[in-house]
Amino acid sequence: MTATLGYAWWIVELVQVDPNSCSDTDFGLNFTVNGTINFTVNQTPYLFDDYCLNDTIVYEFACTNDVPELNLTDYAVLVGEDCTVALNNSNALCVNGKCELVP
Repeated sequence: MTATLGYAWWIVELVQVDPNSCSDTDFGLNFTVNGTINFTVNQTPYLFDDYCLNDTIVYEFACTNDVPELNLTDYAVLVGEDCTVALNNSNALCVNGKCELVP
């Protein structure tokens, strides 16, 4: 389950994938875990890791099957999220593809 407190994410990219080919190591929009997504498109495999766009924005990959609010199946989605919003703390930063609180 996602450990975030707030959401302000936006869709960056949406790609239709081969049926039942998408898997995500952090199981959806989990902004506090650096995950990896695997999927195929026309039987060609793809693999992507979550990453930081800058100090506060995380780019999170997910399978839409793990994101019920999108009401889509068999898509891979890339979303952006502001870590200060996700963790409801102005000291939150994006570090190694995940949101963290920095003292």
